[in-house]
Amino acid sequence: MRTSTFIKSVTERPLAWRRLFVPLLLVALVGTGSVEAEPSQVQQSVVRVLLKYSVPGLVHEGQFIAQPKLVAVNEYMGVLVDSRGFVASYAGPYWRQLGDPRSSLIVETGDGKQFAGKLVGVDQRISLIVLKADFGKNKPAVLGKSLADKQLQLYSFNSEGRLQSTGVQVLNLATEATLPDIRIKTRNLAATGSSKVSPGSSVWDPEYRFLGFVTESQEAALNPNLAAYSILPAPIVHQSVKEVTEKQGDILAGYLGIITDPEVRTGVRVQSVVLGTPAYEAGLRQGDYIRSINGMMIKRSLDFRRALQWTGAGGTARFSVASDDEIKELSAKLIPYPMKEKASFAMALEIPRVWQADDSQSRSEQVRIYPVPIPTRLDLGLDVDPVTPQLAKFLKSPVSHGLLVKEVLEGSPAQKFGFSAGDILVEINGVGLASSHKLTEVVGENRDGVFVVRFVREGTLLTQKIVLQ
Repeated sequence: MRTSTFIKSVTERPLAWRRLFVPLLLVALVGTGSVEAEPSQVQQSVVRVLLKYSVPGLVHEGQFIAQPKLVAVNEYMGVLVDSRGFVASYAGPYWRQLGDPRSSLIVETGDGKQFAGKLVGVDQRISLIVLKADFGKNKPAVLGKSLADKQLQLYSFNSEGRLQSTGVQVLNLATEATLPDIRIKTRNLAATGSSKVSPGSSVWDPEYRFLGFVTESQEAALNPNLAAYSILPAPIVHQSVKEVTEKQGDILAGYLGIITDPEVRTGVRVQSVVLGTPAYEAGLRQGDYIRSINGMMIKRSLDFRRALQWTGAGGTARFSVASDDEIKELSAKLIPYPMKEKASFAMALEIPRVWQADDSQSRSEQVRIYPVPIPTRLDLGLDVDPVTPQLAKFLKSPVSHGLLVKEVLEGSPAQKFGFSAGDILVEINGVGLASSHKLTEVVGENRDGVFVVRFVREGTLLTQKIVLQ
């Protein structure tokens, strides 16, 4: 899954901006170093899905810079799943951009032909988009039965839009009964090179049968030939496509109605319960510890969110809860997530203050560009800059990272809750703030308007809760 940014009229920009965008375009051209391979069985079934949408500007070092003629293109791998022209694609968190009326979908086949794509729906439980296009002679993928094969092929697109494959040997496979993903650990079959493949890539067996989509990837720190992947298996993909096409609309994620305590690192503690929600009706209360959901042990907040997401709206979530030295068994029927007004997206730009001197990454690879939501109503009213370790030491901060508050806007929520210039924001809702885009991302994706902020003031680490009305 890649994101590229194009400028319709660069000559209307000052010279400095034209120079600024040179590395951005180069970033989109970075390949993975894997071997190109285009067996007809895969080439006939795999397509490029291009989502084009306008963005109002850039977010750079915490500042929004209006650039009304920017057009972003998100590229996904799609797999033709039946002869009627239905395509499935794993979009991760970016499926929310599909609701923008200014966006358009284009489907490109292996021979370079492009077709208009029509969105059928999104399975929000697994971030799977389903669209339809009239291809003609392309053949649907043959469904594989299991990820138990010892050797797999992971397919992605290179910078030229051609298929490339990474062959891996499966070392370990694990499943979780209450979640759709399958976790595998792999070794690269090539003698050298990286086995890491981006989320959204597709997985095939040695007979070129479709096995699923990569939803998460993690390369081993000390050995780039080792990696771990979460795979959304093909049977789940096909069932999801069937439900979306029958409904001709979205499969909705579920909503419980609690806010978890970000201070708790192991397990999930209920910080507050929204009145009238399934959580409140089920009997969940502040201070309860959620031990399991639908039989799955909850070790971290991510487990909790994924289990709820997969349960979906209308599904029943069964909890084992520790409350006042008592174990309670509760259940709640989830409701659709109360989506607020959709945030518009800008492109976040990160340019290193100091370039790496070694040959591990070119300068274009060290520049990051990615979409971030612009909060429509959730604005804390803070002007911030990243804190370097040297500055943190000078400010006598016990934490070596964070965001230095340069200004608090008059009448803003931040001023109301006592923040002031000179504070160092360290964490918000459990997410560390090592770079300014994280603050924009967390605030933009929050739907409850409740934020727990850890910050440093005069060398002391403090915690403040902010509630937006």
